[in-house]
Amino acid sequence: MSDFDELPVRKQVVCLRRAAKRVLDRYGVSPAALSLLAHHRQTTFKATTRATGRKYVLRFHRDRSAAAVRSEFSWLRQLRKRGGVVIPEPISTLDGEEVVDVNEDQLPGDLRCSVTAWVEGRRYFRKRGPGARVLREVGRILATMHLHAERFVAPPWFDCPVRDWEGIFRRTDVDVENRWLCPAERRLFAEVENRTRSAMDRLKQGRETFGVIHGDLMQANYLVHQRRVHVIDFADLGLGHFLYDMSVTLFPLWGLDDEGRQRQAFLTGYRETRKLSLEHERLLNIFIAARGVVQARFVMASNHPGDQAIAENYLRRTVAGLKAWLV
Repeated sequence: MSDFDELPVRKQVVCLRRAAKRVLDRYGVSPAALSLLAHHRQTTFKATTRATGRKYVLRFHRDRSAAAVRSEFSWLRQLRKRGGVVIPEPISTLDGEEVVDVNEDQLPGDLRCSVTAWVEGRRYFRKRGPGARVLREVGRILATMHLHAERFVAPPWFDCPVRDWEGIFRRTDVDVENRWLCPAERRLFAEVENRTRSAMDRLKQGRETFGVIHGDLMQANYLVHQRRVHVIDFADLGLGHFLYDMSVTLFPLWGLDDEGRQRQAFLTGYRETRKLSLEHERLLNIFIAARGVVQARFVMASNHPGDQAIAENYLRRTVAGLKAWLV
């Protein structure tokens, strides 16, 4: 743990805000008004230039290499050229750099940042889910990204995490799991792992089933603007099965979509753009269960106060979901 991690959260944000103002000079977007968007796994600020009103997102990275951020930007630029999806535009510094190392007192030594243009829209949180219309559009968008992934030829320097079986399950902390779960629940998690391995083995890793995925297309990461859906936050970009990418979107519908209308709308939108066989659709619940285990383990291991506050109820709901998805 660094000295920065021992600071109160408010002090951490103050230090990062100061650094953000200096970093933005290198992008030619200052002076700018800064507003904090998030301070959790990563820290993001909205920057609005006072002269023109142009808006940007500045993101501080600690757990991602410069190569991973450059790879994300390469993917975004090629996907933007393809069209059909509104996504962030990568912004380079005045010197043409895409990633800036931040070396300042009181800040972690491994800190770097990147900037993208602001994407308009509002997060579409509703008590019973985002609704069929929105999810149909999200399905179409994800299918468009998967079609792009099928044809994408990565440059030799392309670097992103691999979210295969090892990639999504390898970080299990046995002590944490023993503290939170009873033996029957631990066996349930193990069953999900085994069935996910079988499903992935059946799908293999050909271009039609495996490629670059968004990795985090849940409700917080798609926006609605003038009835159109826009996609943000590609920080979890990786190589994985397309069905796992779909499961990330469908997992949060648990308990909100009892009749399955929103799920079906998502699948309809997906099939309007890209083929999805009935065999692969039948495997979706296994991948949704896998996503449930991944998220449950993240919450169990997190020291963030917000995660700790919801952990008990979250795990109870997830375990109920696993039992339903594995039927």
